[in-house]
Amino acid sequence: MAAEQQIVVFSLGREHFGVDIAGVREIVRFESCRSLPGAPDFVRGVINLRGELVTLVDLTARFSMTPSEVADDQKKVVIVQQGKRQIGIVVDGVSEILRVADEEIRPVAELAFMESSAEANQVTGIAKIDGRLVVLLDLTRVLSERDQARVDAVSSA
Repeated sequence: MAAEQQIVVFSLGREHFGVDIAGVREIVRFESCRSLPGAPDFVRGVINLRGELVTLVDLTARFSMTPSEVADDQKKVVIVQQGKRQIGIVVDGVSEILRVADEEIRPVAELAFMESSAEANQVTGIAKIDGRLVVLLDLTRVLSERDQARVDAVSSA
């Protein structure tokens, strides 16, 4: 039997991304958040999720993509664990949960343009699913240690 991964597929504009379902704690609707002056541009702010402050990261801004036309009240937040804290990843929508055979996933090492990219460690591979390409991400690496330290400094001020 071939090994497979179960992934949550979400969209940013016309692009499709996937993450290992084991890393997803929950998916919630985007609601207003408290902005953090001095935070990096890709940090939307923080929300209070059942008594815990959760930093919201806008992947469109983080990946320098063109902002989508999806209204904030239609967006979703994928909550993942990063170290001792939870972070929320703002996405345009979550479409499905799929099982993908490991042989359908091309590793990052095969993508020559990614070798020197600082973001390369966020991408775990690319899968071709039903004629579309789904970029597989490790959402726990979306914020570097340096970025997280900046957010911590701003949120504690």
